[in-house]
Amino acid sequence: MTETFENVLPPGGYPGPIDIFGGEASMDDTLAHTVVIAFTWSGPGGDVLPYDGNLFGGTVAGSTIFTFDNPIADFGGFFTTVGSQPGGSVVFRDAAGGLIDTVNATIEPTVWGWQGWHSTTPISSVEVIGANVPGVSVQYDDLQINAVPAPGALTLGACALGLVSRRRR
Repeated sequence: MTETFENVLPPGGYPGPIDIFGGEASMDDTLAHTVVIAFTWSGPGGDVLPYDGNLFGGTVAGSTIFTFDNPIADFGGFFTTVGSQPGGSVVFRDAAGGLIDTVNATIEPTVWGWQGWHSTTPISSVEVIGANVPGVSVQYDDLQINAVPAPGALTLGACALGLVSRRRR
């Protein structure tokens, strides 16, 4: 699934969490609980326009927490900040809130850059912490997630592969 922020909400600030990915996930600010849908954003590091399309999303003061209704295996997108300092980190957690991993992120002021991760452990939440948090957070565009395949789908896929290879004989 891809979230472009084009059809989430009209431009403005909203009390978090807000629904994204067609209601399959939510996005919130850990400090101000305010999420912004924007067509432009200014801060001490400069100005940002959308990476793609007309709109993008972000949080205003704290880290951003993405919570998924169903576990995911992949998370990524384009990240930037209007803060003055580059860098950040990303924290991945499982359904019980247990830490899966914490990794460094390359988040440049006013320059969109792709960040993406894969986990063999199902991810239920992702927290993105910018170098300027608290104070100035991270902005996002064209986020992407891939759900964890259901166990039945894996079995069905294996059976289908078996049938295809059996047919060729």
